[in-house]
Amino acid sequence: MRDDVGDEGRSGLAFDDCFKGRYVKYGSHQIDESPYSMHLSSTHGNPNCARWVDYRWVPQASCPAQLHSGFGHGAYYDVCSWLSGHHILFVGDSVTNQMFVSLLLLSGFSGGKKRLAGMWAFGEAMVCNRSARIRFERSDFLNLAGEPPTPNIHGKPQSGYSHLRSWSLLQEYDTAVLNTGVHLQQQSALRDRVHSLAKVFAALPSNVTLVWRTTVPGHDNCSAATEPLTNKYVPLPKGMYGWDRVEGQNTLIQSIFERIAPGRLRYLDAFALANTRADGHIVSKTKFMTTSDGRKVSYPVVDCLHYCMPGPVEIWNVLFTRLFLKSRRQQQKEGGKPDTRRLRRRPNLPYIFICPSYTFQRRQPRGAASSVNTGSVHTWASSRKVTPSHMH
Repeated sequence: MRDDVGDEGRSGLAFDDCFKGRYVKYGSHQIDESPYSMHLSSTHGNPNCARWVDYRWVPQASCPAQLHSGFGHGAYYDVCSWLSGHHILFVGDSVTNQMFVSLLLLSGFSGGKKRLAGMWAFGEAMVCNRSARIRFERSDFLNLAGEPPTPNIHGKPQSGYSHLRSWSLLQEYDTAVLNTGVHLQQQSALRDRVHSLAKVFAALPSNVTLVWRTTVPGHDNCSAATEPLTNKYVPLPKGMYGWDRVEGQNTLIQSIFERIAPGRLRYLDAFALANTRADGHIVSKTKFMTTSDGRKVSYPVVDCLHYCMPGPVEIWNVLFTRLFLKSRRQQQKEGGKPDTRRLRRRPNLPYIFICPSYTFQRRQPRGAASSVNTGSVHTWASSRKVTPSHMH
């Protein structure tokens, strides 16, 4: 435990037994054999992501039965059985966006690479035969758009992107998945942010389930990893990205939440799930920027934080859907009424109707009959076409 975590962070994280386990290799496949409905993610074309190695999470035996069922066949990646009837909101940074995109592709998205790439800031989709909806709102530090910059570890203003306009948006969804991101490292700034968030969350109606995804660090020297690590990964101390601070910050965050809003949040421990997954990272990518004189330039960067897709992030969604969402069968058994929350049309926001495609099989040949709508994106209010420019 780092000394700068403070007294609030010393209670430790009460992780569920489902986040204690091991990875088992189920197979190595071509990308078009993955459970995705299409294979045009943000990592498409990256040679480091040319194959998909299907490592599945085996939790401790004390974990609920739904995480042990379907391990040996395609139903392991069936998210629609749990998504049906739910309205899910993701709010966070680029890693949260990867979780959102992963869930999109597991539930049948087939709208094309440009439309998918356009969801880096926001996007919403009807999925699983229009029985559920999922939405992403970019907010790198869980701050509202227009708020002052957050200080970085050196006390200087740290710019982060936010498309989030109001916390009242959470009330339009039955479940929200949130995270402050890995780049918020100034300790007092993090503490202040989480204090304010806890007060916001405590005031929300109880019918909104709040799921906190713990922050994941990157892996030092990830290019050398070809399979999950056999021992616990410990980031190098005082590394340039501050990854060694993440575990203590996760502890601090939960401690503050449980003191100010006890029992209000549930925790998806992505930190534990990702710890040994030094493999599967993007490793290298090209970054584009515009210089002060207007020139567009590109340069290579090493990326040991984000993952190839498909990859380890799918496991986060497998656990998220099975642990925190009630399946349609459970809802019917308990006599619960369907959620009456509905999509509201917002300007320039794409609503995409998507049918499920979660069976573990090869893609159908182009032109073959399919229930998946591969046509134009349509708005909820009408069939007016939304051009790709609306997606940016």
